[in-house]
Amino acid sequence: MPKFSLALKADLENLREVRPLSDSQWHIKFKCLKCREDASDSYTTMRASEVVPIPNSRGECHLVMKCTFCKAEANASIDAASITSYTSSGAFQSIVRVESRGVEPFDWKCEEPMTATSTSDQEFLDASLDGEFCDYDERGKVPVSIMNVEFRVDKI
Repeated sequence: MPKFSLALKADLENLREVRPLSDSQWHIKFKCLKCREDASDSYTTMRASEVVPIPNSRGECHLVMKCTFCKAEANASIDAASITSYTSSGAFQSIVRVESRGVEPFDWKCEEPMTATSTSDQEFLDASLDGEFCDYDERGKVPVSIMNVEFRVDKI
């Protein structure tokens, strides 16, 4: 199955890392490989903890779908071992890998909060990447923020 990287870019102020929750829900847009149309009208969600059987197969995956345009069947899986923290302020960095058959991801977004850790090791459990995140690090006595968030999908 083809592999893709969901990459994140953001400007971190006084933050060491931003990491997804252990059971994050990933919001991804897929393109059908058969008809080349968007496989669904909106973002499709999937979680590494939700495993479903692949129809007419002995395998399992995290998402089974049909293209809304041509009705072709497709599936996708999250490589749970690849989920990692974002630490590269100002540069794109992969935070999770996805494998797919019949579709390929072309866009994604983060709607769930992540955990941000400041340079003084204070954790912020509700760091939103939907817009901008600003708070104050009481331990380090400095403002913290996540700004200029961008998302990208790269073929591996």
